[in-house]
This record gives sequence, C-alpha cells and structure tokens, in this order.
Amino acid sequence: ISALIFSHAPLGCRTFLSCCSTKPSCAVLPDNHQTTTTIPTNICNTAAMPFPSDKPRLIYWQVCGRGDFCQLCLYAGNVEYDLDSDKANTWPSFKDETPFGWLPVLVHGDMELTQGGALNRYCAKLAGFYPEDPVQAAKNDMIHDQCQDLFAKIFTTKKGDKDEKIAAWKSLKEEYLPAQFALFERYLEKSGKPYFGGDSPSFGDVSFFAVYGIYEHAELGTEEILDKYPKLKATTEGVKEMGKVKEFVRGHPYFHSNPEHASF
Repeated sequence: ISALIFSHAPLGCRTFLSCCSTKPSCAVLPDNHQTTTTIPTNICNTAAMPFPSDKPRLIYWQVCGRGDFCQLCLYAGNVEYDLDSDKANTWPSFKDETPFGWLPVLVHGDMELTQGGALNRYCAKLAGFYPEDPVQAAKNDMIHDQCQDLFAKIFTTKKGDKDEKIAAWKSLKEEYLPAQFALFERYLEKSGKPYFGGDSPSFGDVSFFAVYGIYEHAELGTEEILDKYPKLKATTEGVKEMGKVKEFVRGHPYFHSNPEHASF
C-alpha cells in the first residue's frame, strides 16, 4: 500500500515520504518522467556536517564579562581555543571588519560569528552538550536568554555618580538577584530534574554558571544569596564537574561592587 501511495504521490510529497521512511539515508528516486530528484538535506535527517578542523579563535579582551559565556561552554566541552586579546586591544581599529561592529567575535574556519545568543549556542554545540531534541533545546535557550537578562542588569551599576552606583549594587544584592534566583529555583522544583538540561548539565546550566560567576567576581556576596536556593546551587556544583570548568580563570573584573576598586 505504501508503495502504491508513493508511486501516485506528487514529486514534492515523494520527497517527504521518502524522508519519513526507515531507510538509513536519502535516496535518489525516479519520477514518472524518468528524471531524478535528490532529497534536500534540509528536509532529510542526514549525518551532520563536521565542524571546521581549525582551532576556534575568540577575539575579546581578558576581562570577566560577556566573553565568559562562550568560553565556559568551550571549557565544559574540553574544546581548545585561542583567546586573541592582542587583536581585541586594537579595538576599534577593525570595527568595520566585524560582522556587526561588536565584540566578541568567534573565528572558526571561514566563519566569523558574533552576537551572544548565536555565538554561545554554537560553542555549546561545538562542545557537544547542546540538546538535539528541539523541545529541550528551546528550554535551554530560554534559560540562556534569562541569564543574558541577568547579565544586562549589571550594567546599571555603571551609571550615575558614586552614590547612585552604590545604590544600584545594593538593589541588585537585596532585591533583583534574590528574586531572579527564586524564579530559577522554582523552575527546577517544577521540572523535577536536577539541572535545567534535565538529568545532566547542559547549555542552560553553563549559562547560569557563567552569569553567576560574573556577579561573584564583582565581590557582591552572591554566594550568600545562592546558599538560600539549594537546587540552584547544586546546578552550579554540577557544572564545575564538566570538562575543564574548574580550570577556567576569569579575567580582570570589568564590574566591581567595591567603591574603592578601579572597576567600580
């Protein structure tokens, strides 16, 4: 019956039907006019193309901040890369050469990639722990994007005079971060899983570890806040066991809560 349906199906439907078959690979199938059609690779579930063989190169400064997300993904997956801070230190001399005039830029083979979401996801895929399941991938993306909101909030401490900055840091510690950590904790409780990625740490977990570390590096006392959320704290401990995460050294603090620090 299936053969009969296939033989009378329009050519486009044949493509779909053949992709849904149990054959291990896509076939080249003749139509009624003796021509052939190759199944498009964006429809068939063919073997994934390999990543470039070159070592990735991240153009960014040696600072604790935006670059921590992608670097921790690479550390978690034992992926070797070069941090090109020498190039970054010549900024903005090459700004017009970058895709959208921003850093960081990841160079891998012929590809130049920027924008945090795309860059971080690519590094997670390169590291081998980005979910293949679309539902799990979407959930991890959601956690990552929420972590990006947490990171964006820290820039409020760079505005205003000294008193306004002190007030901003105080608000983060006493109001914003506890409220956000409580939301993450509730999410973990409802999921019934130990990690945002399910039974093992994944992209979302590494993302939270990254942004938590940025606040921790600013000496805000974030550890005291995290202690109140045991499930969330457990995810950070789990991420530490991934790959070479324990060897990751955060760069110079771009953000710091101490008014006497140069980065305040």
